[in-house]
Amino acid sequence: MDVERCVGSGMCVLTAGEVFDQRPGDGKVVVLTPEPPADVWDCVREAVDRCPVAAIAVSTDRRPPHRGRENPGRRGEESFTSDEVCGKPTLPATPNI
Repeated sequence: MDVERCVGSGMCVLTAGEVFDQRPGDGKVVVLTPEPPADVWDCVREAVDRCPVAAIAVSTDRRPPHRGRENPGRRGEESFTSDEVCGKPTLPATPNI
């Protein structure tokens, strides 16, 4: 994690809030769970992929094998949509009025 690079967008918190949080004041990333359980790794991978400035990285020697749907991300790793893996609700593209 590169706190200096972090711009406080909050995508990591929205995607994997059980692992990441933001500091009060500047909104920089804070790791709540340095060794997350296997059942949230897909969300952690998604958070890494969604970081707009690539401030988060995971160690490949400590993460469990990929179990979700494969979809190449910008760094050549698997990525997922948070609604597929992390159980987040999906908002409609246009509001129903």
